[in-house]
Formats: sequence, structure tokens, C-alpha cells
Amino acid sequence: MGLFDFFKPKPKTFFEKVADAIKPKESFLDKASRVAGECLSSAAKGAVSAAKSMRPSFKQAVDMAPNKIGVYLIWYNDRVMYVGRAVENRPGQSPCGLRKRLQEHYRGASAGKPELYQHRDQVFVTWKTFESEEEAREEEARLIRRYDTVENGWNLRYED
Repeated sequence: MGLFDFFKPKPKTFFEKVADAIKPKESFLDKASRVAGECLSSAAKGAVSAAKSMRPSFKQAVDMAPNKIGVYLIWYNDRVMYVGRAVENRPGQSPCGLRKRLQEHYRGASAGKPELYQHRDQVFVTWKTFESEEEAREEEARLIRRYDTVENGWNLRYED
């Protein structure tokens, strides 16, 4: 490690890149749409419009998510409101990973968050899978702090 390596910016994580792309001021897709309107053909405008509509709803995420260990973000009004983790053996939860955990939230099961069930038609979900529960736990704790979803969201506590 060189003398100045400490000052180099760290590469952004997957979730940070997603958050940057969906910021309320002008999302990546909005910017692309604006640029398409200024520079590209109507076919390109249609492609950008189609990409916007492909943002996965909660119901789509329930159907698409893999049954693997992972961390998921619940977005409401273009803000991360909840950060959750799906692991294989967590007390009171289904033992099969992301898809099963999201299904619990979606159908309002007792192991799910009431807020997610109440707003299930207005939220969308992004997720990332991990190889180990430890990696997922660390990422969940980091994201809860980054998005401050305890003070400004639906998480009840900070994870260690």
C-alpha cells in the first residue's frame, strides 16, 4: 500500500450505484430520457421509457428474487425506507432466502414488517446476494447506517 493509497476514494458498492441512479433530483433514467429527447430517435426514447417501466415492483420482486442469502432494500417515494437481510436459518423466518423472506413481507405474515404490507403496492425492491451470512450481516448494518433507516425509515434498530 502506497503513501497516498489511503486518500483514494473507495469504489461504490452495488447499492450505492443504484441509489445514485435513482436520486429524486434527476435519476439516471430521467437523465437518459432527457438526453434521448435532445439527441436520439423516437426508437431510443421508447427504449428509455421501457427501461423505466421495468423497475421491479414488490410483487415482481417476490416472483423474481432468488432463494439465496442476501440483503434487500425497500424503496418508497424514491427513498430507501427499509434494509433487510434474508439468511437461511434465522429464528421466526422462512429458511430459504430472499424470495421466501420477501413473500413473508408481501403477504403480511407475522414475521414481516407491517409497513411493507401497508405500502406493498407503492414500493419497489432491489437486492444483492451473498455467499455467507456474515457478508450479508455486514452489508445490512452498513446500509442501515448509510440510509439512516432507523431514524428516517422503517428499521427498528441498528444492526451490529
